[in-house]
Amino acid sequence: MRVLGMGTPELLLLTVPFLLAAGVAIFAIVMAVRLVRAAERTAAATEAIASEMARRNATPGNGNQ
Repeated sequence: MRVLGMGTPELLLLTVPFLLAAGVAIFAIVMAVRLVRAAERTAAATEAIASEMARRNATPGNGNQ
């Protein structure tokens, strides 16, 4: 079958790189989203640890005075 004067091999040679590039782009987006979510979890955990440390230090009679 000819489309725009090209046969099947030519069409495959044109479309495969674009499909690979699209796959790489989707993979990069997914990895970026996972990285952002991991950073948010890390920030939340750091904040929880800091607030717990502040709470313990503010408690009277904990042996730090």
